[in-house]
Amino acid sequence: MSEYSVTGVVPANAYYITVSKGGDGDWVKTDRWCASVSQCNPDNTSAPPYCAPQPTCPTGNNFLWSQNINSNDGSASMVRLVCSSTLSYTIPGTYPSAFNGPVNVTVSDVVSYDGYSGRGSVTQQNERWRIVFKKNGSTVHSTPYTTDVPDLRTQGYWRGSLGSTVYLPNGADQIIIEHWAVANDGSCSNGPNSVVPVSVCIGYAPVTCNNVTSGGQIGSNQSSCLATYDPATFTNITSPSGGSGTLEYLWLKSTTTCVAPNGSNDNEWEEFQIQILQPMMQDLYIRILVF
Repeated sequence: MSEYSVTGVVPANAYYITVSKGGDGDWVKTDRWCASVSQCNPDNTSAPPYCAPQPTCPTGNNFLWSQNINSNDGSASMVRLVCSSTLSYTIPGTYPSAFNGPVNVTVSDVVSYDGYSGRGSVTQQNERWRIVFKKNGSTVHSTPYTTDVPDLRTQGYWRGSLGSTVYLPNGADQIIIEHWAVANDGSCSNGPNSVVPVSVCIGYAPVTCNNVTSGGQIGSNQSSCLATYDPATFTNITSPSGGSGTLEYLWLKSTTTCVAPNGSNDNEWEEFQIQILQPMMQDLYIRILVF
């Protein structure tokens, strides 16, 4: 009888061990099996094994996307973002039906990772990415970027939330993971900055229409050909009506269009707080949305 010790790395969610016979002979007997297991530690800076933290995304009104990390070499099962190569990745649907209309979204938890042999001597300061929401091809919201993944270690990660809750008046039909270089380093002069988005958790809350039958009217239109122009105070011409409960107001401004937000031009409108507008030297369009 011979005794052996075998050490190996198994993928996540493995739940049984298969024993197969090799070599010559009709049969072989095995007994005295003893299996000890230790969980992969993502804080181990001297991988392998390679691994990233598991997603934190409660059941309910949350949408989760995630991918696996190869424990032997740190490669990603779906996508690795690299400047001059793969700069973005569209998270595949089907998205929650709430995204078809007005919805509040919160990117509550993401995990950003990088790991491979030799990374312990590498410095890349912009292994970063963000989430971009689009509707009908137009960007309706972009989150802040992730923080750079720690350098000079075989594997490292960053975990956190991206911004606060944001209102998407027409929802979203594309959710894109976008590398930092898309908007900041088109020539890739800062290096490859390869990074793996491991998981994205997006909380959502549908916005229930209050059935407002009339949004009312504010006024009045003003114009001037002076070099600078100090507009007059807004006035209430007609109050909103219809619906029930407490009305909520959202002020929007644009310098490029007076066409109400319709999904294709949402990126031309910007939310702002009631304020005293400063003298201006360009056209300014104001709208108020009533809920």
